[in-house]
Amino acid sequence: MFPSESRGGLEEYALTIASAALDRGWDVHTAFPQREGTASLIRDFSMRGVNYHELEISENQTGGKLGGARHLMRTLRTVLLLYRLRPNVAMLNLPITNQGLGSMLGCSLLSVNTVVVFHCIEARHSFGRHYLDLCTWARSRGQHWVAVSENNRQLLADSFLTTPQHISLIYNGVNLSRIPSPTEVKSTTRRQLRQELGLREEHQILLTVAALRPQKGHEFLIHTIPHIVSEFPGARWLWAGDGPLRERLVALVRRYGVEKYVKFLGTRNDVADLLCAADLFVFPTRFEGHPFALLEAMAARLPLVTTNASGISEVIEHNKHGIVCRKEDSCDLLEGIRYALRHPEEMERLALNAELRVKDFGEEKMIEQTLELLHSLGRKVGQS
Repeated sequence: MFPSESRGGLEEYALTIASAALDRGWDVHTAFPQREGTASLIRDFSMRGVNYHELEISENQTGGKLGGARHLMRTLRTVLLLYRLRPNVAMLNLPITNQGLGSMLGCSLLSVNTVVVFHCIEARHSFGRHYLDLCTWARSRGQHWVAVSENNRQLLADSFLTTPQHISLIYNGVNLSRIPSPTEVKSTTRRQLRQELGLREEHQILLTVAALRPQKGHEFLIHTIPHIVSEFPGARWLWAGDGPLRERLVALVRRYGVEKYVKFLGTRNDVADLLCAADLFVFPTRFEGHPFALLEAMAARLPLVTTNASGISEVIEHNKHGIVCRKEDSCDLLEGIRYALRHPEEMERLALNAELRVKDFGEEKMIEQTLELLHSLGRKVGQS
């Protein structure tokens, strides 16, 4: 179960875990809101043999306050769905800490052993006592919490007044075999994609793969563009992803007079090809869990510039695997991009180190650890 109304890294993660469970012969169901942004996700789950159920997950609990009648009704619908399906084990994927309480309580009310994965935590939250008491009660009734980075695990523990040892850590992982290395990519593939996008071979492509949301920091990147193009007129920015900030970012690009340098690509299903066509991966994020996009860029041996947000330092070491800048700092981001474009040979060396480093974050390891946790909880049901 998850509360998403659009498609991104969390949703792809859920699809990956569900598909792996199916391969093991599990009977898999999924539940999330039916929206325009989730239509392709519903289709892909169904095509892989996962049973889809429309479900409105409880809304955000602003300030840690308990919800009203709508929250109660959504919790009731979760309980009814769980009662009808009677799963051996449930998995709840949450993008933030203050979302999904109703589903957590629903699982606990029916004593359904549940893995709760918190995918992204911006900062420590201050929750009210009643909220914390409910979460503690839910955890005491067969719930196992998981964080996707050490940074997020500590923030999660601080927010819920527990210790990190009570929360598991399972890093996200990418399918390394699906992302071709530069030695496997024919020059024709790179050239064809550039031609499709109206770009020439001499253009320097700076790629960002991220939803157009405040979290991802695109506005800090926009501030750097006029300065970069004054020194590197062949630089072009490709932004893959969509989201609520699209119109605002388009307007800001126009205000800076750099619209001819930036292409908004929207949601893409050919990210691996985009990585092959690009010269530099730029990831100006403000906070993260454990970003799939960054791992994919590393696997493609694409030189990268990112920020020191959240747990990124657990994966990328500055001047060893890439350039790491201060988050929310356009000046430092500018200097990082400028250095990368001035020193392509050095960036290739860092990219090779990153390609070796990302082997520690393979998809197979993530799947094995996650399914083993789900299986161990599911076995408890059979033993009771």
